[in-house]
Amino acid sequence: MRARLLLRAAAILIVLGALAAPALARKRVVLLAIEGKGGDDLTAAVEQVLAREVTVLSDGLFRRRQQRLRLIQLTDQAYARISADLLADAVVTGTWRSTGRRWRLTLVVRHGRTGAVVGRVTEVFRGRELEREDKEALAARLLPLLRDLDAPPGAADGGGDGDAPVDGAGGGDDGGDDGGADATAEDGPGGADDGGAASDDVATEDAATGDATPGDDAPGDDAAADDAWADDDGAGGIGPISGRTFAYVRAPVDGGDFQQVSASVLLSARPRFNDAASAAFELAFEDAAVALSGAEGLRVYAREAYVSLRRRGWLVRAGHQIQPWGASDVVNPTDFLTARDYRFFAADPEHTRRGALALLLSPATPRLEVKLVVTPRFPASRVLIPTSALPAGVSLGEPEHIPAAVDNTEVAAKVKVAGGGWDVAVVGFRGWNHTPELELVSATDTELVLRHTHRRIVAAGLDASASVGKLVFRLEASYVVPTDNADGADATRLPPVAAAVLGVERPLGQRLRAQAQLLARAYPQWTDPATVRGPDDATTAARRGLAASNALLLDYQDAQRPAATLRLAYQSEEGRLEAEIFGAMNLVGRDFLVRPLIGWRPVEPVTLQVGVDVYGGPRDRPLGALEDFGGAFGQVTYVF
Repeated sequence: MRARLLLRAAAILIVLGALAAPALARKRVVLLAIEGKGGDDLTAAVEQVLAREVTVLSDGLFRRRQQRLRLIQLTDQAYARISADLLADAVVTGTWRSTGRRWRLTLVVRHGRTGAVVGRVTEVFRGRELEREDKEALAARLLPLLRDLDAPPGAADGGGDGDAPVDGAGGGDDGGDDGGADATAEDGPGGADDGGAASDDVATEDAATGDATPGDDAPGDDAAADDAWADDDGAGGIGPISGRTFAYVRAPVDGGDFQQVSASVLLSARPRFNDAASAAFELAFEDAAVALSGAEGLRVYAREAYVSLRRRGWLVRAGHQIQPWGASDVVNPTDFLTARDYRFFAADPEHTRRGALALLLSPATPRLEVKLVVTPRFPASRVLIPTSALPAGVSLGEPEHIPAAVDNTEVAAKVKVAGGGWDVAVVGFRGWNHTPELELVSATDTELVLRHTHRRIVAAGLDASASVGKLVFRLEASYVVPTDNADGADATRLPPVAAAVLGVERPLGQRLRAQAQLLARAYPQWTDPATVRGPDDATTAARRGLAASNALLLDYQDAQRPAATLRLAYQSEEGRLEAEIFGAMNLVGRDFLVRPLIGWRPVEPVTLQVGVDVYGGPRDRPLGALEDFGGAFGQVTYVF
């Protein structure tokens, strides 16, 4: 059996390695820091988009090579010389500006061989931070430019009809900017193009060009902003089909049987119907030869499948969608809309996130964003239950079925206000706890039958972040009230809970980043699970066992539950090697998780990752109880 599994895992890795053969041609692209208030966050977001298809080289690396080559003015020839030294195929620069009621991102792409501008992308966004759908829209227009880099410079523009040749002396508008918005493209710090000038001086460029044509920042200028959602020619299309495939192997550190051997393929597309309507699809194929849950075999499902309509600052989106709320790391008290499949392991925890059929209505301006979400049937998390969480003699029955109905529909609202370097959001929710809890089905002298169920909750939350110099502070908090246990008197069920996460993040030099968080859970109406009683001794024993199990699984063993997390991350200069270590500890109980992870890109579409999950502490505490599920793992990912 073990030999067969090893052969199957090896076959998966060989197939992925064969798929990676074209990877040697993956392009190398320099991304210079995006200029404007909040530009650091935008640079990180654009880097995530670029990293799907290219190797991203940093601004710092580019500046050091510029210094080494003693280039002061960034002319076309200077860009070409630095690119040649870095073996870079392209350089991307950009600016991030408020247009009154929205935010405009302008990116300029230069050819690495000649330094000339080959295209520009201008996108107008409703909020100060890019949401998932914003990144997808940006990817649909930016990545085709980079794919077409072999074309003659000046022949491409942001995903549609080509620009006229770049003006070699003027630096003015060439009439070919995307989406009908202003065509003046600004530089990143130290030298991107101002719309096509051949020899802009780094020190005087911004003063000479400015951000936009007169009147561009007028709050009422909706026409140009709305047009920026469209393709250049206003036509629709299915767009490129992209995706990733990965093989995952996991086994206990002590050398026991495999915990998971699996292969996954994800296919995604973002068709656009016209200048306002689009769609998104992501289809997942998962084949598990071994799984801790026992769910071996092939699984096919849609991670997301929805249609969107954008017009004049409004977004309407309907379909199966993943809508994660909250900005803290790992623990998100305001993430009421999604669920997780904890029974399927992956190196990226986001792969375990699950969405639901929902309707999203969202008006927004650059300073204010409102989201209203209606979910007719909530997504349920799938959990692994450690043996120490269940009393002896317990068996699990079929989970309770909660049908889709008007009374069972979830409603959530979020109002977010953003300023210079800060944002605050308040959240309201009425629906269900997506994490299941156990309930008693039957109890006899010899057998205890439990099943999974979900409880109705109402909740309110707060989500905020602020940047102070190199420091980024985040605060996320919520108060959740189960409607059938609002007074907390029933210790077999989750009582009302106040949860908060306060975090700080900052870079440590050029290559390291540190993030620390303090977490707290408090139960204002808490009843000790050990005090539960029933009408007789058998029922008392059954109810106390149930209370102890739920308290362990839902983390309400004590009236106050403080915890802390720490993450240290490293990335090599050229982005091929990444390493991080994550740790979490409950300060009451002293149970913990430590997770080191190393990733390496031998060729660019391929990432090799190895890591280990180490759980420790008392086995009757939440993280200590997961010790049976700890293990070493490896994953090979190929992006196409």
